[in-house]
Amino acid sequence: MARIRLTLKKRPRDTDHRCHDNKKKIERLPPYKMTSREKEIYRKLLERQNFLPKDPMQWSEVHVMTWVRDLSIIFRFEVDLSLFVMNGKGVCLVSLDGFRFRSPAGGALLYTDLQQKLLANILTLYNKI
Repeated sequence: MARIRLTLKKRPRDTDHRCHDNKKKIERLPPYKMTSREKEIYRKLLERQNFLPKDPMQWSEVHVMTWVRDLSIIFRFEVDLSLFVMNGKGVCLVSLDGFRFRSPAGGALLYTDLQQKLLANILTLYNKI
């Protein structure tokens, strides 16, 4: 009686879920095509963000409310501006949960944007040394 020998071949690894090309640039596009009027509004709002003091701790109540209103327009979420009547020092002390309480739809986004502005300010000050 002859013996049958089975050999198992290893299957190639499934690497579709991995991204090995870290240098690949990802282009972010809006979820829909913007009209020329919307593009103009978006451009003006971004320009207005440049007029805010670089250090969020130096913001006045008007700066804070302008920043919140502009981000709510850009990213299309509802916000009650009366909950953001505070100066820059006050808004810097608000936690993530505090932002989510004040704006459930955009609280995390506002918190992240503020943290990025604070970090950018710290790095700017560090590079001046």
